[in-house]
Amino acid sequence: MFFKEELPWQHFIKLNNIKKLLLNEQKEYYNRYLNNLATQYILAQIGAANGGSSPTAAAAPSLTILFDNSYSFPVANASNVSLWNTLLGSSFTESTVNAKTVVLTGGSSFSLLANSLGAFGAGTGVVSIVDTGRFVLGGADYCLGYNETLINVNLPAATSFTGIRHFAGAGFNGTNITFNLPSCTQLGQTVLANSVFSDITGKVITLTIPASLMTCNSGNPDGDIQFLQANNTVTIVTV
Repeated sequence: MFFKEELPWQHFIKLNNIKKLLLNEQKEYYNRYLNNLATQYILAQIGAANGGSSPTAAAAPSLTILFDNSYSFPVANASNVSLWNTLLGSSFTESTVNAKTVVLTGGSSFSLLANSLGAFGAGTGVVSIVDTGRFVLGGADYCLGYNETLINVNLPAATSFTGIRHFAGAGFNGTNITFNLPSCTQLGQTVLANSVFSDITGKVITLTIPASLMTCNSGNPDGDIQFLQANNTVTIVTV
């Protein structure tokens, strides 16, 4: 089942077919729901660009990146997979472009290079990044920083984001942001505030993370999570 708008965790677990499940099962289904919602959002955007005709989701594991229509792709030729590999630090074998969506397939594990899809004050217009292939293992400084269009990050295999400002400034043009990082055990260089989510304020955020990040800072949440909580309305789902 797909929902037209994101259903917060506290409402999701009250659904008749969910509330009877064990907690770990509820979390698994919520992650599946977020994956499906992200895919449907991307397909809807493609459909709008194609005059209302939405394609069928690709079966191959992929890294799918949706860009805002007001931005250009950050590579000269979006169909040239080598350019994406140079930008991201990846090893994909195919790049498929549909309107403002790029689907990268055939790759192996990698971490997003510093400034690859973002930079201080000048992101690349990323709206959503969804990794169904579990390719992305993490990222360096500003890897998605200052994309004011960014509202969905679904990187289920990412374990660490070293450095600073990886998601800074996300969602400036929107209200709701989803960060699905169920494998991430490191946010920034230390457990203190490392500006991972800096300049994100006044948003409604769903953050899915390992439970360890909620106690790693002398029994308290990681400092970057504390920043989000202090400046936004945050629903945290631990796995």
